[in-house]
Amino acid sequence: MFLRQIALISIALLNGALLYAQSVAPEIRNLKAEADTVAGEVVITYDLIDPDSREVEVFLRASNDHGQTWLVYTHSARGDIGRDVRPGKNKRIVWAYNRRAGNVLDFYVKVIADDGQNPNYDKLTGKVVEGRLQRDILTMQGPRHYLTGAPGLEISQRLITNRLHDFGMDVRRQSIMLGSYEGQNISGQLKGDVSETEVIMVAAHYDTDEESHGANDNASGVAVMLEAARILTEANLRKSVVFVGFDLQKQGGIGSRRYLQKLSDYERSNIKAAYILDNVGRYSDVIFTQQFDPPQKRMFTALVPRLESEQWRGNFLFAISDENSIPARNAFATTAEVVTPQFRVEALKVPAVGAEKVIFGSHMFLPFWEREIPAVLLTDGAESRKTDYAVSEDIADKLDFERMGEVVRALVATIAEKAGYIHGDVQVSGIALKEQGMTRRPPDHLVDYHLYLTDNDEVLKVRINHPEHGRLKLRLLDPGGEVFYQSRIDLYYNSVINIDISYLPKGVYLVNLVGSHFDEIKEFVLR
Repeated sequence: MFLRQIALISIALLNGALLYAQSVAPEIRNLKAEADTVAGEVVITYDLIDPDSREVEVFLRASNDHGQTWLVYTHSARGDIGRDVRPGKNKRIVWAYNRRAGNVLDFYVKVIADDGQNPNYDKLTGKVVEGRLQRDILTMQGPRHYLTGAPGLEISQRLITNRLHDFGMDVRRQSIMLGSYEGQNISGQLKGDVSETEVIMVAAHYDTDEESHGANDNASGVAVMLEAARILTEANLRKSVVFVGFDLQKQGGIGSRRYLQKLSDYERSNIKAAYILDNVGRYSDVIFTQQFDPPQKRMFTALVPRLESEQWRGNFLFAISDENSIPARNAFATTAEVVTPQFRVEALKVPAVGAEKVIFGSHMFLPFWEREIPAVLLTDGAESRKTDYAVSEDIADKLDFERMGEVVRALVATIAEKAGYIHGDVQVSGIALKEQGMTRRPPDHLVDYHLYLTDNDEVLKVRINHPEHGRLKLRLLDPGGEVFYQSRIDLYYNSVINIDISYLPKGVYLVNLVGSHFDEIKEFVLR
């Protein structure tokens, strides 16, 4: 028996080691991008370092709005890009950019290298802090009903907004009306490095029933969502992750329904999975703390014998899906089994039609299922979890923060898996002119100026916006360096310089502004 136990332990350790086998992540070094404005190409060079000498997948993304989005078309790029790029120095990508997307010297490029190796999710799950969950729930605790809980709603809205903003996300508020009350759906997006438009969603409602303090229902879901958002912000992911706090969910699911209604068909089709957190804080090892009514017993026939054998202990989490959402549900259940083996998850399936009659909670998932968006309800069972459950007693003291931490760990690892954790490196660079010495300076040294062609393209207007007075040098030249106009002028706010270009032949030209703190170049084309 002793030898058998040793063998089983060895197998378990081996399986764990294989699952978390870590290679060294590849690195991108010496990233450089230069534009040939005559040829309409950007040449990107970089060194790809990988001590494991594995083949790496390399992506190129470009931004024409200072890194706010990375949606400029880059599919024309060729060279050391795509799958099976071997590590080495002086890697080269040539990208034929589209002039209509803007001035290429205002672009940024991003290069992503991913060797596809299984990440060690311990680095993410080990960052969970149960104390943060408790503090957030205590902050929100109190009535948050649209008729009687306005102060609590405002506190919760500020908490969600400020926290997502602090994580560096673009936070958006969607107004939803019920009578004279203006509710708020609040969302923040952690943008994917490879596919910004594909989305994994995490959602929780923050409103309550009229008499409830709402610690479990549903400050627990909001706290888990915010803690997961904090941790995932530190990861590089291929797809985007959107975190949403729904309002007016207790009024027939208005919040989640309106949120999806206002998305375009394209945006809805790009939600690859949604994880809905609704009551995730109550657990007990006491017998008969989990109960099913007769319809639930008929629906969950496979689970009932197991609960009976364990005397109906309410010490687990439900992961519930419809048929279409089974892959997303299984991803959570299997990931939880690996990263939180001591925490039990029961995976259940229900029909999309009529699910609200047997499912616990506020039914945030229903609008997703109705639109065939994969969505998984994560819940402790709400009112079916009889741990002294009463609306008036829904306070933080009743919650199990240790097990809530396990929910965060399972969720973080699942999202990292579904969104595509990048085991590699992400580097960003501005674009310089190909000619020596004419480089693009960092953003904090930019001068804000714009070029306009007027009078049948015979006059170039240079409009300069800058809060500081000073002297600057202005030059008009071609990409080969030939200067056609230059002047030293005083820089005043909203200065406008008119340059006669009627004598210039058709072609690409550059305007170069040089001051004490900037050296900037913009391109324009005479056609």
